[in-house]
Amino acid sequence: MNGFSRRGLFAFFASAAGGVVVGRIPVQASKELKPAKAIVDSFASSDPRTAKIRELLQARIGEELYTSWFKSLEFESFDGKTVIVSVPVKFIRNWLREHYSDDLLSCCRAAFAGVESADVVWRRPGAARIRG
Repeated sequence: MNGFSRRGLFAFFASAAGGVVVGRIPVQASKELKPAKAIVDSFASSDPRTAKIRELLQARIGEELYTSWFKSLEFESFDGKTVIVSVPVKFIRNWLREHYSDDLLSCCRAAFAGVESADVVWRRPGAARIRG
């Protein structure tokens, strides 16, 4: 199981979903990532545009769904056309892409001028962001 016990996997998914961690999980140290292309606008946690997107998503899909699926979302970059956000679990990335991509794009367009797309990537400690 790639070094994870069942308890460790449960703890990983529980913590990613905002639950309580019941075991220890081996995690690699995070390395600084350099973007492949120049980023026009990087995000800060206090950026009012990201707060606006979060507020719009909560209003659009409801508090419970927002907490379940978007709580772990982090804003990565905006290159003038594409907003990149990340989540720590591949399943959540896939679920957001399948079920909430239109909602995310609509909220991003309301906060940023010129947004053409919004992409959700998988955030893994010590690895480059996985887009595919």
